[in-house]
Amino acid sequence: MRPFFAGLFGLGCLLQTVVSAQVPLQKTLDSLGRLEPVRQRILLTQHLRGWPTGSMPKDTNYIRLVVDLARAHALTDDLPQAIRYLKSVIAGVNRREIRSSPACDVFLKAYYRLMYVQLQGGRMADALQTGQRGLGLARQYSRSKWASNLYTTLAYVRSTEGDYEQAHSLAERGTYIGVLLQDAFCMANGFFEQAKAMRSLKRLDRAHWAIDRAIVVGRKHPDKVGDLSLYYAIKASLYQMEKRYADTEFWFEQAIALNRSQKDTSRLASNYTDLGYFYSVTEQYAPAILVLNEAVGLRTYSNVRAVALDNLGVAYQKMGRTTTAIQTLQQAIRELIPVYKARSATELPDSVLIRSAPNKEFLLAILGDLADVWLQQGIRQQSSNSSGVLANALRTFALADQLVDYMRWEHTGQQSKLYWREKTRSLYEGAIETCFRLDNPTMAYRFMEKSRAVLLTDNLNELGARQQLPPQLAQQEQTLNQKVTSLRAQVAAEKSGTTAYNRALAELLLAQEKSDAFVQQMKKTHTLYYQYRYDNAVRPLVEVQTWLRTHNQSVVTYFVGDSALYVLGITPSGSRLRRQPIREYTCGLKNWLSLLNNPTALNSQFPQFVQNGADLYQLLLAPLQLPAGRVVVSPDGFFVPFEALTRSRSVSTPDYLVSTYAFSYVYSVNRLLAEPAVTTSQTQFVGMAPQQFARTQTQAVLPDLPGSVESLERIGAHYFMPTVLKGKQATRSQFRALAPTATIVQLFTHADADTLRREPVIYFADSTLHLSDLQTGPAFETQLLVLSACRTGVGSHQKGEGVFSLARGFAALGVPSMLTTLWSVETQPTYTLTESFYDLLAAGLTKDVALQQAKKDWLRTASRANKLPHMWAGLILIGDPSPLRQPQDRLAMATGWVGWSITGGLLLLMLVLIGYSRKRIRINRFT
Repeated sequence: MRPFFAGLFGLGCLLQTVVSAQVPLQKTLDSLGRLEPVRQRILLTQHLRGWPTGSMPKDTNYIRLVVDLARAHALTDDLPQAIRYLKSVIAGVNRREIRSSPACDVFLKAYYRLMYVQLQGGRMADALQTGQRGLGLARQYSRSKWASNLYTTLAYVRSTEGDYEQAHSLAERGTYIGVLLQDAFCMANGFFEQAKAMRSLKRLDRAHWAIDRAIVVGRKHPDKVGDLSLYYAIKASLYQMEKRYADTEFWFEQAIALNRSQKDTSRLASNYTDLGYFYSVTEQYAPAILVLNEAVGLRTYSNVRAVALDNLGVAYQKMGRTTTAIQTLQQAIRELIPVYKARSATELPDSVLIRSAPNKEFLLAILGDLADVWLQQGIRQQSSNSSGVLANALRTFALADQLVDYMRWEHTGQQSKLYWREKTRSLYEGAIETCFRLDNPTMAYRFMEKSRAVLLTDNLNELGARQQLPPQLAQQEQTLNQKVTSLRAQVAAEKSGTTAYNRALAELLLAQEKSDAFVQQMKKTHTLYYQYRYDNAVRPLVEVQTWLRTHNQSVVTYFVGDSALYVLGITPSGSRLRRQPIREYTCGLKNWLSLLNNPTALNSQFPQFVQNGADLYQLLLAPLQLPAGRVVVSPDGFFVPFEALTRSRSVSTPDYLVSTYAFSYVYSVNRLLAEPAVTTSQTQFVGMAPQQFARTQTQAVLPDLPGSVESLERIGAHYFMPTVLKGKQATRSQFRALAPTATIVQLFTHADADTLRREPVIYFADSTLHLSDLQTGPAFETQLLVLSACRTGVGSHQKGEGVFSLARGFAALGVPSMLTTLWSVETQPTYTLTESFYDLLAAGLTKDVALQQAKKDWLRTASRANKLPHMWAGLILIGDPSPLRQPQDRLAMATGWVGWSITGGLLLLMLVLIGYSRKRIRINRFT
C-alpha cells in the first residue's frame, strides 16, 4: 500500500459494542466502525440482509450501510466483493432505485471508496474512470471531505500516469477544500500531492512550499495525518535534487527518528532504503551498505526488503564486488518469488514464475540491475573471455523484456503505459549496448523494436479488441483477468512457505492456466482479436530482409540513449550496428533543427546549417553504407527530415539527401511488414478545404487559406467522381462521416500540435477535431491520408514512445500511409508539392518515390529563396510507401466506366428491340 493511502481506512480503538434495534442506524454504523473488519463484515451483512423491502425505502442510510460493508470487505482483502457492493449502490442511485438526499455527501463517498478499492486492486484505468465520473458530484459538494479526498486521489492517479500538471491542479482543489473545512488530513494530503507533482516537473521552489505546509499540518495534527515521515522523505529528495546533501541527510534523519519513536518497522525500512540509495548515488558506498543492510534486517513486507536488496546489490556492483552483487540481487528476486531457488549465479527464474509474481515493477527493476551487473563486468574484462559474461547479460535483459510484455498485457489506460514504459528506457539501452558489444544486430533490432511504438501497438490492440470480441467473451476475459489480479494480491499478502501461501499460489497458477487457455482459444476462433490484443512478437530480422528484397528498400533505425546513439542499417543482404557519441548527436541535431524551423536564421546562417547537416549525415547514415534508392527510417522519438541532411559541406550547391534517397518514415518496422487490411472503400477520393474558419469558443482566429480550393479541385481531377467539399461544406461531421470509407483523403486546413502538453487538434470550417476524438470512431479503411496542414506530424514527445501526434492517431485507427507536415509550412509550396505528388502517384510511382521526385522537381525550378529546406522538407511520408492498391488514374477509371456504360447501353437496346418485336407479334396475332 502506498504511503499516501496509509491511514485512510485506519480503525480506531477496538471497543465492545452492543447493537440494538432501538438505536438509530447512523449511531449503529458509527459504533460498528470501531470493530475489527471481520466482525464488521458479519454484523453489516446481517443489517443489509434484514433491510425492510417495503416499509423502509433504500435511502441515504442504506447507501452508507453498503459503503461501510464494502470498506470492511476491502480491509479483509476481499476486493472483488467490495467493488461489487460499491458498483451496485452507485448504479442503484443512478437508476433512481435508491434515494440519495441532496444534503448528504454519502453518494460521493461511494465514488471515492470505489476509486480507492480499484487502486488497491491495481485497476488504474477503472479507478481513473470512477474518479472522473465522481467529479461532477465533487463540484456539487464543494465543502465535503470526500470531495477533497476524491481530488487528491485523482491527483495521485494522474501523477502515477505522468500527467503532473493535471495532478497539481487536482491536488490544489483538494487542498482548497481541506483549508475551507480545516480538515488536517485533507490539507496535508493535498499539499503532499502538490509537492510530488512539482518535484516531477522540476519546479523545486513550489515543491518546497507545498511540502513545508504539509509538514506544518502534520506536526500540528500528528494523530490525523497518515505519514509525517513520508513528508520528511519528500523534503529530503528535493534537497538531493538540489545537491544540498547535508540538508538531505538531515531530513532523512528526521524521518528515521520519527519512525523509530513510533516503532514502525515498515516505514523505517523504507527510510533506510531511501537513505541508502542517496548514499549510493553520491558514491558513499560504505554508509550505503550499512543502512541498506539495516533495512534488510528489519522484519517487514517482502517488497520493501526486495527494494532494499536491489539497492544493496547496485551498491556492491559500484564497489566492484560483482559476485556479492549478483548474490544480493538473486536474493531480491527470491523476496518477490519465494519459490524460486537459484542453483547457480547465472540461473534465472522461468517465464511462469515471473508472470505470476506480484509487484512486477519491482521485479523489473531488479532484473534490469542484475543484467547491468553482468554488462558492467563484461565491459571491465575487455577481452575475448567477456563474451560469456555478456551472454548472461543478454539473457537477463531478454527475460526483463518478457516481463515488460506481461506488464503491458495487464496495464490499461494510455497515460499509465507512458509512465511505466518510460522506466524501461535504461533497460533497453543496456540491452542494445550488450548487443553492440556482442556484435549481435539481430537482437539489437528486436530490442529497438520493443522500445518504440508501443503506444501505437497498444492503441491498435485496444481499438481492434473492442471491435472484434463479442460482449460475452469480453466479459469472460475480464472475469479471468480480475481473478488472476486478486489471487496475485493474495499471494503477495501471505507469508511464503505457509499453507495459506501455497494454497493461494496454486490457485493463482490454475487461474493463469485458465487465462492462457482462453487466449489460445481466441487465437483459433478470433484470430484478429488475438493479433490485436496479445500478439506482440517482433518479426525476425531475416524476415525483414526478405521483405526489403521484395520491395527494393533499405531500413535505418536508431535508438537515442543517455550515453550513446545506436544506429542500425538493414539491407536485403546484411546489417550494420554502430555506436556513436551521444553529445555530438544531440548538440548537432539541436542546432540543425533550430535553424531549420526558423526561416530567417536559416537564410542568414545557411553555411552553419549545411555543416551541421553534413555532421549528422556522418553520424546517422554514412557508417551504414546503404545503397542509393528507397530507405525506410524508423526514428527514436521525434521525426528528423533526413531529406534535408547533406552529404557534403558545399554551400553553393548543397547535396541534399533527397537527391539520393527516397525516404519514408514508420513508427515501427514491425508494423510496416503487416499484411494490408482488406478494404471495402465506398469512395475513392474525399477532399476537404475549409479555406475560411469560423471563430468559436474553442479555437482562435485562423488565417484564410487562399488557393486551397483551387488546388483541391486540381487534385480531385485525377479521380472519377471525387467528393470535394469546399468552404462551409468542409465540416467536422462530414469528415467523420465520409473519411473512414474513402480510399484517399486529402485535407487542406490548419492543425496545431506542440511539444508541450496541449492535445493535437485539426480545424474544420465549423469546429475542431482532437486526437482523442479519433479513438471513439470507426476504424478507417483509408489507404492514404494527406494532411496538408501546419504541424500535423508533431505532438507531445513521450519519451520512449515517439511523437503522439494527429498522424499517430490516424495510424492507430488503421490508416497505413500518411503525408504529413513537421512544422508550419508555407501555403504555395505545400500546394505545389502536394499536386505534384498526386501527379506522380497517378503515374504509378510508389508513394516515397513520388514525394522524392516532387521535391526534386521543386528544387530544380524554385527560386533561390524557395530552395531553402524550410520550404519543402517539412512534408514527409509516414507508413506504407507502396503504390495504391486501387487504380487512381482518371483515364483508366473513365475507360472502365465507359466500357460498362457501352455494355449496359447495348443490353438496354437489345431489350427494347426484343420488347418491340414481341409487341408487333402480339398485334399481328390480334388482327
